[in-house]
Amino acid sequence: MTGQPAARARWFKGHTHCHSTESDGNLPPEAVARWYRDHGYSFLSITDHYILTDPAELDGIETESFILIPGTELAAIPLGQQTHTCGLNISAQLDSRRGATPAETMQMMADDIREAGGIMQVNHPNWMWGLSVDDIRPVKGAALLEVYNMGSGCNNEGDPANGRPPVEAIWDDLLTGGKVIWGVCSDDAHRYTEGHPDGPGKGWIVVKADRLTREDVMNSIEKGDFYASTGVELSDVLSTQEGISLTISPDSRSGFVTRFIGSGGKVLSEVEGLQPAYRFTGEEGYVRARVQASDGSLALTQPVWVCGHRER
Repeated sequence: MTGQPAARARWFKGHTHCHSTESDGNLPPEAVARWYRDHGYSFLSITDHYILTDPAELDGIETESFILIPGTELAAIPLGQQTHTCGLNISAQLDSRRGATPAETMQMMADDIREAGGIMQVNHPNWMWGLSVDDIRPVKGAALLEVYNMGSGCNNEGDPANGRPPVEAIWDDLLTGGKVIWGVCSDDAHRYTEGHPDGPGKGWIVVKADRLTREDVMNSIEKGDFYASTGVELSDVLSTQEGISLTISPDSRSGFVTRFIGSGGKVLSEVEGLQPAYRFTGEEGYVRARVQASDGSLALTQPVWVCGHRER
């Protein structure tokens, strides 16, 4: 008997960090969800502070092409440091927790999120210069890092003159030490007004999954089978034992430059055009791709480990 052909994996655009009037946003959850649905997103997690948004309570929002993932944002200020995380796909509301240090606090949050069936995202580490590499590194279960939070005041590019690294450099430092943590872009939207600095539609992830179901999307996110974007669209990301290749979707911008980055944040290769590729040498530790368009927008692929120790 001939079996059915395997489903072809597809790309689904989604978002993991935004707010509604349930906390400090200016639209109710239903309107927030409709904004993302009507602007071409396939999935959304509304992450209000200390409030679990239950998709079952938002009647008529989910469709065959749009799903909601339950989420919340947790926050504490140990040692005066802003420590914020999102719990994605959790089954119950979680209490705020605060330990003696940011690392201890995040570990409490990570344990609670995992116990509730979800995964943890470390949010905007450079907002108010809240979190350092040393705060994040020891946390077991820190699955995602918000590398580009497109809200105001998040200092994604750091302040190198005063010893504060960009969040991408924080990410590379963690990866170089063998920590498996995937990079995310998000809006952290609070104001759904066109042109507002804390508005939506500026940062997202694109997940590769067989089906648009909560289970499939979350499984792909946990495995790192997605890329993050502030505007650049990729039609394919292929990783083999030999190397990495990308296909960039063409648009009206004049050009794209892809940097393949390895351990220590070292630029291994720089390639122009729509089909950049990199062949492994075995000495890289890990390799990730950073695609930049001529207008400054980006796409970030997840790291692929060529060799070396890894831990979660």
